[in-house]
Amino acid sequence: MSNYNIYDDVNQQTNCIDLARELGLVVTSGGMLRCPDPAHEDQTPSCKVYTDGYYCFGCGARGSVIDLYMHVRGVDLITASWELAARAGLTWPERGEDARQEYAQQLDRQAQMEKRVTAWAKTLRPENTQYLKERGFTEEFIKEQGFGCCAQAHPQDEALARELGLLVSTEIGRDWYLPGGRLTIPFWRYGKVAQVAFHKPGGEPKYLYPTGWTKPLLVSAKRGVRPFLVEGVFDYYSLLQANLPAVAGLGTQLSQEQKAELARVPDFYICFDGDEAGRRAAGALAKEFYPAARVINLPDGKDVNDMLRELGVDALRAYLQMAAAGAKDYLELLLDVLAADPKDAQVRQEVIVLIAALPGDVDRDLQIDRLAKLLKSCGIGKAAIRADVALLRKQSQGEGQQAEPEKDTQAQALLALAAQAAFFHTPEGTGYVTVPVAEHKETWPIKSSGFRRWLVRQFFAVQEKPPSAQALQDTLAVLEAKAFFDGTELAVFTRLAEVDGKIYLDTCNAAWEVVEVTQDGWQVVSEYPVKFRRTNGMLPLPLPVQGGDIKDLRQFVNVGSEADWCLLVAWAVAALRPSGPYPVLTLHGEQGSAKSTAVRVLRALIDPATAPMRTTPRDERDLAIAACNAWVIAYDNLSGLPSWLSDALCRVATGGGFATRTLYSDNEESIFDYTRPIVINGIDEIVARHDLLDRSLLLTLPVIPEAGRRDEAAFWADFEQARPLILGALLDAVAVGLRDIAGTRLAALPRMADFAKWVVACEPALPWAAGAFLGAYAGKRAEAVEAALEADPVAVAVKALLAETEPWEGTATELLAALEKYVAETTTRAKSWPKSARGIGNRLRRAATFLRHAGVEVEFVREANTSRRRLIRISTHSIVHNVHIVQDRQENHTRQDFADWTQNWTQTDFGRNTSSNTVFASKEKTNDTNGLDDVDVVDAKKQDFSNGNTTTLPEQILTAEGYPASWDDT
Repeated sequence: MSNYNIYDDVNQQTNCIDLARELGLVVTSGGMLRCPDPAHEDQTPSCKVYTDGYYCFGCGARGSVIDLYMHVRGVDLITASWELAARAGLTWPERGEDARQEYAQQLDRQAQMEKRVTAWAKTLRPENTQYLKERGFTEEFIKEQGFGCCAQAHPQDEALARELGLLVSTEIGRDWYLPGGRLTIPFWRYGKVAQVAFHKPGGEPKYLYPTGWTKPLLVSAKRGVRPFLVEGVFDYYSLLQANLPAVAGLGTQLSQEQKAELARVPDFYICFDGDEAGRRAAGALAKEFYPAARVINLPDGKDVNDMLRELGVDALRAYLQMAAAGAKDYLELLLDVLAADPKDAQVRQEVIVLIAALPGDVDRDLQIDRLAKLLKSCGIGKAAIRADVALLRKQSQGEGQQAEPEKDTQAQALLALAAQAAFFHTPEGTGYVTVPVAEHKETWPIKSSGFRRWLVRQFFAVQEKPPSAQALQDTLAVLEAKAFFDGTELAVFTRLAEVDGKIYLDTCNAAWEVVEVTQDGWQVVSEYPVKFRRTNGMLPLPLPVQGGDIKDLRQFVNVGSEADWCLLVAWAVAALRPSGPYPVLTLHGEQGSAKSTAVRVLRALIDPATAPMRTTPRDERDLAIAACNAWVIAYDNLSGLPSWLSDALCRVATGGGFATRTLYSDNEESIFDYTRPIVINGIDEIVARHDLLDRSLLLTLPVIPEAGRRDEAAFWADFEQARPLILGALLDAVAVGLRDIAGTRLAALPRMADFAKWVVACEPALPWAAGAFLGAYAGKRAEAVEAALEADPVAVAVKALLAETEPWEGTATELLAALEKYVAETTTRAKSWPKSARGIGNRLRRAATFLRHAGVEVEFVREANTSRRRLIRISTHSIVHNVHIVQDRQENHTRQDFADWTQNWTQTDFGRNTSSNTVFASKEKTNDTNGLDDVDVVDAKKQDFSNGNTTTLPEQILTAEGYPASWDDT
């Protein structure tokens, strides 16, 4: 190592982020801090710190690790480098002053180039910015990296430009200014310009580089993290924008200096272009750097930048992290070649040579076994391969020497066996592994019984004895650390996942097949870009079958009205979407109304389990664990919900976290953050609190008469026969939802708007007319409001108070005293009745939404005088409810469309809703919340349809009671 390189070594061996924290600088979660440059006066955190340097968005200052130390500590170059070298355990060279001068000359040259790079960044043209955006880069990233454009055809300072390698002479004696008219793309290393590319889109040559500059190996990765080696300029920057560890040699042919530096990277992925040249170069490099290098094959004709443009930043990161889990080293690449052509003797011999070079007996035996399976068709057995390997090992150790057998401990043997698996970790830090089993792959937590069984089976197949418990425990601990520190970070899903606009449903069958749902339909696949986990209680789904009808489900669920049937199917379709929120399906009914059977049927269609229904959880931890281990949460035969459970179910249905102390630890937390579909049932009206009612679909199941009951064995046999077809029909609706969700608009957003929008998007494949779901949903919400207000003594008292005094205004204490006049003494003594001003205020805030639907407005104000007392003002108002659907599809919705729709509405039970919360806007009568004037229809409703393509107004509309009413001409 030369004296000159001590400065690069200091920068390379020091993590700038860690150093910034050690120096007392505040680094935000986004990697921002206050600029360390003394000339920067702004005290806001406008500077982004990386592993190898920093960049300030405010003043444009850049620097290396050494620069950061110099600015913060106020020391010179030599002192900063010396102290950082000691911190990194590096030996300072004897030629310290000479090394300083050499490094100072390099810094001066880089500073001169940086001045030009900064000037070129200021002359970036709009068309250049547009081109870079088309390559997938954001404006912020373009500014951060200093992309620019050289508008000059010739430099003003020719001598310095020639010295920097920017101005060269051609063979015919003419000067050529390399950056002239080209995009300028600087490459930064340790906060300094390491190289500059001059790019001409569509031109030849595509890239030029200044002469006299060493071709560097660009590295942007933390120590201990396996980076991606790419070949192109924009490939490298695509990785940087995706916040992925990156290495680039600016081409596939690396120089000896670049290879020497690459050898210092313990492990890396080769991610060259998806063409013949790129794959050939990747294979050669994987051979040279075996076993450190593993190859990722990109799709045909694609490079990393192409993937960025097609997928976007987040999807590119997910794609490469997933591809990294299946990357292959050179030995595995050769084995793939043999799998295609077992008779290739040259490849076969190369594989045997690599196997002979493996250090451990178990690892060699494992690879010998794999090779023997591939060569079985050629008549080459394990004994012959073992003999060839032994001969090569003997020759490598010398003919006259007796090779000492290498003995692996059981833990070493287990680690060698685990080498064929792919390890990764979740964002929460849990270690996972994907292992090959027969013709498929399975994913298990490292500490799960599933992976333990696989590892023991592999060990027994080779050693013909089980491993000791201690060896197995030690191995799992090492593999857990390997997954966390060396593995990629991937999300793991339970039953359902959504990636790149596609939904994946895990069938949980023995072949680990999933259903892939796209805008064009669905299919069962064995290869998929997501990781699924399976828990002990999960049961397999049947493989869905095309051609089913959702209407076949109705014979297996005892729903009475068309509205209830509509909402039950809507819940099932929503539960097949991986992203919530989800409404809580609540089934009421007398004994014998088949509530539990309905829950079992729904779970069997979406998320079958050994225990499909549970009893009331003991605490929130039990609920969180249930959500962790299943997709659908079902509770059976509840008798009311305690307040804590009602609030917890709200969080699970619409999203919310729960944290608790990790078992057998003092200060670690286990964090649960899940959104799940929920279904509960009971005889009583189990949902009483307003917030859960607002998230619920309340269905009342009718009693089944004796003559209508079915034999249970026959019932479930019929259901099992119909289940694949019903599931297929539900998936058809999900595919339509994926197709139409982007163009679906709701003119008025109801509660649980995302749920409503999704069901409306699926509606063309659902068994009812367009708009029926919103009508049923509005009617059920109105029933929920009415039920909540009737069950709330505070709300009842408020309405009674307003019947005599309207509006009412006063303090919370005065209101509490006033309300007690309208309730029985037993009610005021009850635990549920508020006992303080604060209590009544909280109850009103909780009930305010439902009171507003009933025409009661609750306001919390302060007096305008100097006392500034907090007052509560309660008054009545007329509410206009307006729920209708507008979808951005190709057809035009005319007035006649609306008339046809209203005619269909009269033929269903949905049109006979007597509540005020209907699909039509209306006014309330003075003392009759259900009565409506015949022609009192909001003018806005007319306006909604007055912009159609026809001039004829619909002849009839419906009031809330379902009777026709005339519509005046506009």
